Amino acid sequence: MAKKRKAEAATDDQITEHFRWSEAACGATPVPDDLRDNARRMAEALEVVRHALGDRPIVVLSWYRTPEANAACGGSPRSRHLLAEAADIRCPPLGARTIYAVCDRLQAEGAIPLGGLHAYTDRPQERQFVHIDIRGTRARW
Repeated sequence: MAKKRKAEAATDDQITEHFRWSEAACGATPVPDDLRDNARRMAEALEVVRHALGDRPIVVLSWYRTPEANAACGGSPRSRHLLAEAADIRCPPLGARTIYAVCDRLQAEGAIPLGGLHAYTDRPQERQFVHIDIRGTRARW
């Protein structure tokens, strides 16, 4: 199994139909082997979100983060990004509030795992994004 995972990272195979290992990586640092199942579950949730958004491509701004990258961007020491269980996303031309509403509904319906959700709308529209994670309990901030 470890050889297969290393091969996936080396060839940048798809995690799911629309998401690649390179999108989940933290720059040049791939998702560690022990967190790959988390990244797969996150990718599966993102596939559901993508479909609910009209099959529009999702832009992943941040997924897995190393502790150093997380600290550098001011992330929480308990960030789900450290576990490859969170993604910051955009889906142009849809706004962050629309994406948030869809993700909130999908979590409430059980279509994707419960988790954290926040729309970062305190910036110019082209820089707004939504944080979504799959922690297993509902969290909003």
